[in-house]
Amino acid sequence: MIPNRESFYGPLYAIFQAGLILSIVPGIPKVVQYTSFSALLWISHYLVTKTTTGNPAVDLAQGSAIATQLMTAADIIFITHPDSIKDLYHKQAGKITEASLKERVKWALNLFINARGIGWTHESPYTPPRVPPSTSRSAFVARQLRRGALGVAIECTIYLLNASNPAMTYSTLGLRNSPLIWRALGVTGFAAGGYARINWMNCFLSIAVVGLGFSAPERWPNLFGSLSQAWSVKRVWRYVWHHLLRKPIKALANFATTSIFRLPVLPSSQPSTLRTARKFLWLCTAFFITASVHVAGELMLAGRLGFGAFTFFMLQPLGIAIETTAAFLWDFLSSPKAIRSGKLIDKVNYRTLETNGSPSLTASSSIVNDVVKRPSMWIRCLGYTWVASWFIWSLTFMVDPMVQVGMFVDPRVDVRRWEWPGTGNNSLAMFSL
Repeated sequence: MIPNRESFYGPLYAIFQAGLILSIVPGIPKVVQYTSFSALLWISHYLVTKTTTGNPAVDLAQGSAIATQLMTAADIIFITHPDSIKDLYHKQAGKITEASLKERVKWALNLFINARGIGWTHESPYTPPRVPPSTSRSAFVARQLRRGALGVAIECTIYLLNASNPAMTYSTLGLRNSPLIWRALGVTGFAAGGYARINWMNCFLSIAVVGLGFSAPERWPNLFGSLSQAWSVKRVWRYVWHHLLRKPIKALANFATTSIFRLPVLPSSQPSTLRTARKFLWLCTAFFITASVHVAGELMLAGRLGFGAFTFFMLQPLGIAIETTAAFLWDFLSSPKAIRSGKLIDKVNYRTLETNGSPSLTASSSIVNDVVKRPSMWIRCLGYTWVASWFIWSLTFMVDPMVQVGMFVDPRVDVRRWEWPGTGNNSLAMFSL
């Protein structure tokens, strides 16, 4: 536990959760919303800066979760009008702000627990495929149990590997200054561990809500997309990584670019250079908001303000700009036919249409190209190499603050401390930097 910090207070966190739901109930007086949000600001500041769970990994996740939920509430209270948000599975007759209190509370609760907006009008068009609507609850629960158990097994294995990686356990050196092999293993271990944990938590949550009859199986598609889609940094964030923050980030980024920066929406008749510059500014704004959310997790983790996660996320627009420029130059030097096909690469919607009984497919109606030719294999392999290199370099900025507080140190599972035949007391020498 970090000195001079109190133990995380669960009852106060429960009040925070209840206040979040109350603040986004449609139709409640603005004075109630503003008062509730002010209280939420104080509670979140106290929990993130003054308390600790005693577990660095939990602190990291808890701080980011608190900031994410606060951002979601800010979106509904200050930016997005509730009547513009539709639940396509439970269509409301008339405006939700004019519904009964019971219906409005149910609407707020459903919106709160459905961070990706599955089945809502704001669902991402890049959501992974659903299970067929005919899938029974028992079959879905069994499937999610298997996936959840696999996720737990993967996280436990990664936990052991991280605890045995000298680059992840020597705080004086850090991951960024370690040899490439240890750095690559450290970045892979951190990403795989986070992937596994978020995945199995989502699996067990879906088991609970579907098993108890509160939700349907088709509202729980996979949280992550296929790694086979990750041949560019842009595609990693669009197709592969989760969309848990997409709705509030998109709303806040739109608000910032149009209401704060006063940038007009440029029609297609405007020069492409201007439209590209505006898109890039929007992208930087979106990643700035994402970075700010993760700063809260790092603050709760280390007990002080740090910019490791902030640096990582603010580097992502640079990576996207580099690969976009490279793709433009490739298209420019290629034939017109290659240029035309290149423009369609990222417009594919990888959700299958076999499940088009689902009303949420209307959320992706803007994606008109469902089958688009992928780049040739050698280009994709080049892309995979670029993506791996990019994250091996950039993700170290985010991981190093965790290394410095000893988040990955656990002598109980450190294989360097195990006794191996013919190696003396332990194997530390085998795994030195």
